Amino acid sequence: MGKIFTLKTFIGERGNVVGRLPDGRIVLFSKPWDELMEPDQVVDVRVVNIAHNYIIVEPTNEPPAREEREVEEIPEVDEILDIEDSSLLKKLERISEEGYGDTAIIAEGLLQIIRLQNIMVRLLREIFET
Repeated sequence: MGKIFTLKTFIGERGNVVGRLPDGRIVLFSKPWDELMEPDQVVDVRVVNIAHNYIIVEPTNEPPAREEREVEEIPEVDEILDIEDSSLLKKLERISEEGYGDTAIIAEGLLQIIRLQNIMVRLLREIFET
C-alpha cells in the first residue's frame, strides 16, 4: 500500500469512473474522489487498499479541473416554428403511421411534443408582440 502510479480513467460497467492495472484488476477511487473523477483523465494515484480483484486509490494531487462543456446552441424561435417543413417531422409522421409497437408510440409522442411546443411558441410570441 502507498505505491504511486499513473493511470487513465474510463467509464466502468456500472457507470462509475474507474481505471485498470496492467494485470487487469480494476482500480476504484476512494470517496469523495469517486464522484469527482471524469473519464479520459490521466492521474497520479496512491494505493489505499488492495483486494483480490480490485484496488482502491486516491489521487496524489488535485485531478485536472473539469472542462467546461460546450453548450448546444438553442435554435431561434423561427427555426422551431419551421420544423413543420423539416424532413425530421416527415420521418416521424411516417414512423408513427407505419412503425410497429413502441417505435410508433415514441414517434407519435415526439410529434405531439413538437406540435405543443410550436403552439406554445406562437402563443408566447403573440403575448410579447402586443
